[in-house]
Amino acid sequence: MEKTPDPEVLVWREAARRDKRRTPMSGKLSKLAHFPFVRELDGFALEAQLSLDQGQVRELATCLWIAHYDTVLLLGPQDTGKTHTDGLLD
Repeated sequence: MEKTPDPEVLVWREAARRDKRRTPMSGKLSKLAHFPFVRELDGFALEAQLSLDQGQVRELATCLWIAHYDTVLLLGPQDTGKTHTDGLLD
């Protein structure tokens, strides 16, 4: 009878399989989303959007949240710059 793999081994295998599959798709997904161009923080008028905490946006732009495996969720009403801000964090 074959031994069942340890659950931790199964999780690591699945994560590796997904990462391998995700990598070739990353560029394609951006094209499918039809993002018009790459945005940079220097060209973004943070002061024009009063509801944004400029310090927090600059901190998020360092992308340390990625290294810490944190998640960023942008919430707000329609036409408040969520997608534009997301483009700054890519």
